[in-house]
Amino acid sequence: MKISPIDVSRSQAKERKLLPHQEEALAALDGYFVLGQKAPQKGLLVMPTGSGKNFTAVTWLLDRAVPNGYMVFGSPTARSWWARRTGCSSTSVPY
Repeated sequence: MKISPIDVSRSQAKERKLLPHQEEALAALDGYFVLGQKAPQKGLLVMPTGSGKNFTAVTWLLDRAVPNGYMVFGSPTARSWWARRTGCSSTSVPY
């Protein structure tokens, strides 16, 4: 399977805005991960049910990690969010 880079310029959150607790989570992710570091990094985003974990995580990945050269290997959930955010079908997601 060929892995292609994500065209982040096609990403858009449409009209959905981050809530204060999601902004706080983004700040925590920024503080936890060292962008630009070559070694693989892992983390776990813990938020209550219904609080927007997927939206928060995908927003951070697309706005911060991918533009810094990181590759994301996604789950079906991540594929679904990518499809909604870009307008692409979830079967054409490049990861």
